[in-house]
Order: sequence, then structure tokens, then C-alpha cells
Amino acid sequence: MVNKRYQKRKQENEDDREWLDYLNMCDNMLLDEDYEFASDTIQGIRDWIDVNEFVTEKQKEAIENIASSKKE
Repeated sequence: MVNKRYQKRKQENEDDREWLDYLNMCDNMLLDEDYEFASDTIQGIRDWIDVNEFVTEKQKEAIENIASSKKE
């Protein structure tokens, strides 16, 4: 699943994409059952990023920590 707003904004301005990258990362994680244990947290962060069009350092850290916990 690719966020349509992500695709549009990425084309419009490559420099203004960090929050869009995290929005897309959250979308992908929510589709991956390996992250089901953290789905409430991911969804909450994703919703905040989507509304505010910004991602905080703590949100980045949380998403990255959850992503690194995936069992290979």
C-alpha cells in the first residue's frame, strides 16, 4: 500500500519529505503482521503525522525502535 498523498508530495518537493517518509513507513508497518504487537502505537503516531504534516524526533525514534524489533 502506498499513500497517495505521499506520492504526490514526493514528486512536488523532494526536500519536504521526511514526514511523508515516516507516514509511508507507518502505513507499511501497519500492513505487516510482525508489527501487530505495536499497532496501536504505530497508528497513533501515523495519525498525528498525517494531521500535522510533521514528525517529531521522539516519534522517529519510536518508529525506528519498533522497526528494528522485527524478527528476521
